Amino acid sequence: MVQQAFCNFYFLSNFCLLCIFKTDHKKMIKRKG
Repeated sequence: MVQQAFCNFYFLSNFCLLCIFKTDHKKMIKRKG
């Protein structure tokens, strides 16, 4: 149970980081343009 919860947390944290990275990348492109 604990391992499953940890895996879910790890996956969600990585997913959030990916979303943040994507939005930051879009902002950077807008700044350049």
